[in-house]
This record gives sequence, structure tokens and C-alpha cells, in this order.
Amino acid sequence: EQLGNVEKFLMEMMTITFLEQRLKTVVFKMQFTQKMSDLCSNVDTYLSALREITNSKLLKEILTIVLGIGNYLNGSTTRGQAHGFKIDNLLKLSDTKTSDKKSTLLHFLAKKLAADNKIGLREELRSIETVTKIALDQILYDFGQIEGQLNSVKSAIEKISAEPLPDDQYVAVMSTFYESAEKSTSELKVKVMKCEPSFKQLTTSFGDPDKKSDEFFTIINKFCQQIESAHQDNIKNERIEKKRAEKAKLAAENEEAKKNKPQKTVTLDIDQVEPGLLAEMTSKLTPDAFAERRGIQKTFRRNITRKSGNEHSSSFSK
Repeated sequence: EQLGNVEKFLMEMMTITFLEQRLKTVVFKMQFTQKMSDLCSNVDTYLSALREITNSKLLKEILTIVLGIGNYLNGSTTRGQAHGFKIDNLLKLSDTKTSDKKSTLLHFLAKKLAADNKIGLREELRSIETVTKIALDQILYDFGQIEGQLNSVKSAIEKISAEPLPDDQYVAVMSTFYESAEKSTSELKVKVMKCEPSFKQLTTSFGDPDKKSDEFFTIINKFCQQIESAHQDNIKNERIEKKRAEKAKLAAENEEAKKNKPQKTVTLDIDQVEPGLLAEMTSKLTPDAFAERRGIQKTFRRNITRKSGNEHSSSFSK
């Protein structure tokens, strides 16, 4: 009676058998639904990515094209006539540039795919970006944790049922939970057990069985991104070239038009000239006027001859 509420609570807790097991399993029960939801989502995404890569006809066609280009470029070397290549080499296509340094082998590949209307690789590999954030080791670890904690629930039920407390609801509640959880875990285990052998089979078909899953998926995802980026670059460059060609054509047409443009001539309609104006204009064109002009020219030449000794000097009399 002299104990406080906290002390009384602790004394009551000390009478509960297997307290630590009870608390850990109850916490696991509370977290189970969310943990299973997250793990199921990751497993489904992982298996979907494997199926998409395995079944992608476009990816196989792209790999065939890349192999053919590589054999053509290396035809005169020991690397020619290869039967395959490492998946890592897909990310090196952008390193092979054209002679003018304006384009790459990746741009050539994207242009060919676009011409064949086969640019949508990501549409066939819808899960590839998400799966890059999922590691196979983490899937196996998370499932192992759930399976281990579920075994702890089973062990706690067996121990507590052997030493029941009055009005103890633990066994009834946790037994119901265990049956449901064990069923869903068994169903998930079938999928989890498929992940590793399916991935190993896929990487073996790519000639790289030792490749880690996160590294493998990252390469495929980056390659998809590079193809899309190169395709957009090609579209942009085509627009620029088109505008440049249109501008050059317009300039050439304008230049041609200037060459073919007729010279303007001024015609005088005698009937429209004011009376007396034409007579006034022609009256000034008299022999005396021409004689006067010839006289000025002779005087100018005489003065130039006389003053030739003086540098850049001449005199005129008005």
C-alpha cells in the first residue's frame, strides 16, 4: 500500500510470464502488415523487371545492332567478329564520337531506332527505374527477418500456452495472427525464392553471371536514359539544320532575284512636258557652250603641264 503507482505497475508486470517474448511478438504483430506490404511490393517489382528484360524484343534487337556496329568498326582488329559484349559497354557508346565531334555512336543508334519507330525501350521496361532502388540482398534479408520473427511468435505461443495465466488472451489472439501471417508469408516465400535464381539466369544469358543486381539494373536504366537523351538531341539538331537550310535557301533566292531584277529606266513623254521647258533645256546645248567647255579643258591641261615641277599644285582663273 505504500508503493506508488509506478512501483505497483512494475510489480504487476513482474508477475507476467515470458514478458519479453510477449512484448516483442506483439510489436511484430503491429508492424507485420506494413512490413509485408513493403516487401511484397519490392519482390513484385523485382520479378517484373526480370520478366520485362527477359521478354523485351526491342532490347534484344538493340543489343544485336550494337554488336553488329562494334564488329563493323573493329572488323580489321582482333576485336572484330565477336559473339557478344559485356553489358557495361552499353554506357560507352557515347564515348565514340564522329569525325566532326558533333555526334556519337549513341546518337547514330538513336537515329536508327527512331527511323524504324523503335525508340520506346522504356515502355517495354516499365519497372527498370524503380528496381534500381531495390537490392536483392535486402529482399532476402528482410524476408529472413520476417520469417525469424514469425518463428518467435510460434515459440512464444507454445511456451505461454504451457503456463497460462488467468484471463490471458495472448495465446488466442496471437494464434489467430500466426495462422494468417504464416499463410501469407509462405505465399511470399515462393516469390522470394524465385528472385535469385531468375536473376542469375538472366545475367548468365547476358554473359555476366557474377554481376550484382543493383549494378545490372542501374546499367540498363542509364542506357534507357541515354537513348532518350540522344533522341531528343537528334530532334533538336534536325530542327536547327532545317532552319539553317531554310535560311540559306531564302538568301540564295533573294540573291538570284536581285540578279534577275530588270534595270529601271526613265522615259520622257514629250506630250507631258510643259510648253517651253524643252526649248529652254535644249537652248543651253549650243556650239558656244561646247566650245567654252573645250576651252576650259585646254586651259586646265596647259596649266597642269606648266606646273608639273610643283608637287600637287595648280592654279585656275575663273
